[in-house]
Amino acid sequence: MTKTTLFIDTLPAYTGNIYHDDLPCVDISHVVDADGLDGMTGQTAGIKLFDKDGKPKSVLIYPNGRKSYPYPQAKGVAVVYGELSSPIHAVLGLDNAQALYNALQGTSKGGAVVSLPNHLETSFKAVLNTFKPICVYTTHDKPIDYPHGDVISHIAPLSVALANETLAEMMAGDGVKVHQADTWGELAPLVNSTKHHNPYPVDAFGELAGVVKAISHHTQTPLSMAGQSVLGALSTIGQMFVNAPFGYEHKPVSLFLLTQAPSGGGKTQVNKLAYKAIHDHDKQAYKEFIELMDEYTQAKETLKSKERADYLASTNKPTNPTTTLKDATIESILDRFIMMESYNQSWASDEAGAFFGGHSMKADTNANALTSYTTLWSSGEAHRMRSSRAKGATYHTNAYNCRITLDLAGQAVIIEPALNDPLLSGQGLLARCLFSFEPSLIGQRDWLTETNPYQDYILKNYWQRCTALLNRGMPTHADGTPHRHNMPFGQGAKRALQEYQQKIEHEQAKGGRLEHYTAYASRIATLLAFFSDSECVEVRHLQGAFELVEYSMSERINYSDMADNEPSDIQKLLAWLIKRCKTKKTDCLNWSVIYIGCPKPMLKNSKYLKEILEVLENASYVCIEMKGKTKIIRLNPEILV
Repeated sequence: MTKTTLFIDTLPAYTGNIYHDDLPCVDISHVVDADGLDGMTGQTAGIKLFDKDGKPKSVLIYPNGRKSYPYPQAKGVAVVYGELSSPIHAVLGLDNAQALYNALQGTSKGGAVVSLPNHLETSFKAVLNTFKPICVYTTHDKPIDYPHGDVISHIAPLSVALANETLAEMMAGDGVKVHQADTWGELAPLVNSTKHHNPYPVDAFGELAGVVKAISHHTQTPLSMAGQSVLGALSTIGQMFVNAPFGYEHKPVSLFLLTQAPSGGGKTQVNKLAYKAIHDHDKQAYKEFIELMDEYTQAKETLKSKERADYLASTNKPTNPTTTLKDATIESILDRFIMMESYNQSWASDEAGAFFGGHSMKADTNANALTSYTTLWSSGEAHRMRSSRAKGATYHTNAYNCRITLDLAGQAVIIEPALNDPLLSGQGLLARCLFSFEPSLIGQRDWLTETNPYQDYILKNYWQRCTALLNRGMPTHADGTPHRHNMPFGQGAKRALQEYQQKIEHEQAKGGRLEHYTAYASRIATLLAFFSDSECVEVRHLQGAFELVEYSMSERINYSDMADNEPSDIQKLLAWLIKRCKTKKTDCLNWSVIYIGCPKPMLKNSKYLKEILEVLENASYVCIEMKGKTKIIRLNPEILV
């Protein structure tokens, strides 16, 4: 009688005697677990038997029977003909399996055959992945993609093809096609060893996606670096004109952005293109300011007392209209706000060290500085108290409707300590930042192909749009204070933002690092709507904003893994497997040996060890096999060289 194995997931425990005249007891060699194979009827019958202690002991099985399967609710049934310790072949259909098994016994190959009834065809791939046979047999009209062994295709089912000829004769005939697979396949990069895998959602910018791509192309920098600068430019312009809807209120649209970039990584050139219209506008405004200041100074010096008094009474002292800062302190920024010299400022710099290492951020003053920045971000208010007896004392202490954009970039030596500083995190400055830590393209850049960004029509149109907005000037009330437009929600947009807030609720806690990201989505969406000249924030703007926010959250959460030079758990286990195999002069190890000897945290952690080994198997570093009842982990010969 053919020895048969029942490959099974779950069957109800048998509690009574078995009475079935045509259900013979078959010698069972192995019972294993599996998932995903659904109900079994009509082809094979089986009952799992238990010993007096309630442990599975044997199985009664009726292959090729006409009786219904007694427990149709059970899952995961596959029949194996022969010993699992021998080479395994596979074919769909129990009649084909019996024919193949009989044919194999007459060859030097021998071996076992694993099969499913034809009506469980959709589960066949799961069986193949579990048993990993050396050969899979099929017909031309049912191609099978199988990477772990050969696929042998015949014009007819095996039950027909082998009815009147041997396996060798069938293989030599014209009706056979053999696809020989590279059993191991190419080694794939390990996910946890990849320094950066967070694709930038450039299409989230909508009509501005082309601008981001163009800047990235001309400067040979990552898309994320270009995207950060474009967001900074939009914030610098948009903060003068609009407020973002959030709940039943409106908030500043100002953004804080932090980008990691090495020296020579291209951030300077990126800013030069993204902020070109802003810088040109500032230069012209500063030139006009100098001319007015010269006129004002000359009048003060040349006019006689009464004329000078009348002039000073009717003429305000010119103020520097420059909005972009290259180097500053929080004190100078607050002073400009409080003295009403400016309502909008933007600090865009590729020298983040000037910000994090400046005078304001010294140990004895940085708490106050951080509070000032976060207050400006949240409410647009500026506060600065001075002693009434101090030099330069003034009764001006507060300013409202102020806006500031921070677009900072720096090397890892600056960024990493800042991200690990509990005060910077605790005071909430970094919680209000959008991040990008994508590696630079240094080493991959092409300096032989010339590109001229100033002839790029996409960038020229972008600069023209920026210039047109800047030339409008900030709208003001009669007293000169800002009169920004409260951008409304469009149809369905408020609900979309609420649903997004609910989605990330479980990821954030009050005061936590993700708390402000819903507000950020509203700000970004408002800027995208404003730049496209939309009358309201639409759902499409929010959807793009959600993608950019999700990118930043992933960057921040994964940063510690990126910066950490410690090997991942996957790398630790792989290194241990290689060392152990080389020491034992073998290419395989028993599961039990790995389970009790591998590094922590996989050590004696069956579930996690299985997950890590599956990652290694999917990347072709190892192969998980069954040798009889023993699970074997075999290493790819390529990594043992």
